[in-house]
Amino acid sequence: MLSSSSSSATLSVIILFLLNLTMPASTMYSPFANGIQFSDSIANCHMFRRFSRSIEEPKKCINRHALCRYWARNGQCWKNSDFMQKTCPGACNPACYCKGNWEEPINCVNTVAYCDYWAEHGACSVYRDYMMWKCQKACDYRCKPQFSINFTVNKMKPTYETNKYAMEKTPRQAAKVQKITVMKLSPDMSKVTKE
Repeated sequence: MLSSSSSSATLSVIILFLLNLTMPASTMYSPFANGIQFSDSIANCHMFRRFSRSIEEPKKCINRHALCRYWARNGQCWKNSDFMQKTCPGACNPACYCKGNWEEPINCVNTVAYCDYWAEHGACSVYRDYMMWKCQKACDYRCKPQFSINFTVNKMKPTYETNKYAMEKTPRQAAKVQKITVMKLSPDMSKVTKE
């Protein structure tokens, strides 16, 4: 009789085998890194959820390098499994992929001068892996502020009382007098006073 831990491991292997059988040949080595890019992902995840009893902890699904999805798509989950399981568990583990628990590192830096221009022209979705690697600040929503501050400033137009002394002087002298007039706002910004 099999123990529960060995039976769940066996079940995971069977599910991986079934997932590989149902995927198109072009995605055979990249089932868990393509996100919504391969067509059978929803059906495969429904099958995985139905048969999987283990729930992966979100902290076990963290990709620790920006190129994890790219490496996984190129077959590195199987070719360099030790490295990938340590560095990129979110990209290689079907439980992370199907439950949507993976995370990618945040390094909000654009390392190429054209990142903002490329991002404005749709490169973030077309060339996602490269752009997240070189232009994460321009493409990753986590690098943009998640809040906005809205405030209204009431512009107050000061009203000048007629200054008889300034009117009696020549226009040049009157201008000098008006230049040194200081306007003060009250703390609640409701009154303007001259000094």
